[in-house]
Amino acid sequence: MQIDHIDHDRLNNKLSNLRLVEQKDNLLNKSLYKTSSSGISGINFVKNLKKWKVIMQKDKKRIYLGVFEDFEEAIEVRKNFIKKGEFHENHGN
Repeated sequence: MQIDHIDHDRLNNKLSNLRLVEQKDNLLNKSLYKTSSSGISGINFVKNLKKWKVIMQKDKKRIYLGVFEDFEEAIEVRKNFIKKGEFHENHGN
């Protein structure tokens, strides 16, 4: 079991911001990587295709959701996957 900081702020140790979860659940509330090219977790721009690729990961499996010309469409696909995949609402923020 692990302690998860719901708002991703490791200095905010208020009880309302902490939850006891298994590692697999803690990974569903990951922060955005600093190297993100889109500013949104799971969405990256593929230069040679000039399109947005959406890949998510759950239970140690990478899940390819597609390549999209429209950035907003890529965001919608990601949002729908997060809702269905039971990710935490802060995932990637």
